[in-house]
Amino acid sequence: MGRGGQHLPVQSAITADATNPPTQSSAAAATLIAGFNEVTVSGSDDDACLLPPCKIGHVVIVKNADASQDIEIFPASGDTIDGGSANAHDAALGEGKSIMYIGTTATNWVSIEIN
Repeated sequence: MGRGGQHLPVQSAITADATNPPTQSSAAAATLIAGFNEVTVSGSDDDACLLPPCKIGHVVIVKNADASQDIEIFPASGDTIDGGSANAHDAALGEGKSIMYIGTTATNWVSIEIN
C-alpha cells in the first residue's frame, strides 16, 4: 500500500432525472462526476444519470442509495459502456447497489459491480 494518496471527489444527494414527469433518458439525466457519486433520490424506476465524457484512467463510482427505485446510467454523447452501442445505457443499477466505471479508452467505460 502506498503512503497518503489522493482523495476522490465526492458528489452526494443527487436526484436522478429530476424532470416532471421523468424522461428516463440521457437528455434530462443528472450529471455525474469523476469520483464518488451517491444518488439518493430516484422518483421512479429507471431514472437517468449521465457519466462525464470518458477519459483514459478516469474512475466514476456510483451508489444508488434510493431505497425503492433503480437507476439507469448513460455514457456521455458518443461514448460506450463495456464496448456496447454508443449512447446506450448500462443495465439498471438496483436499489442499494454500487458500480465502478473505469475509462479504458477515450470513448469506452468498463463497468465493475462492486456489491
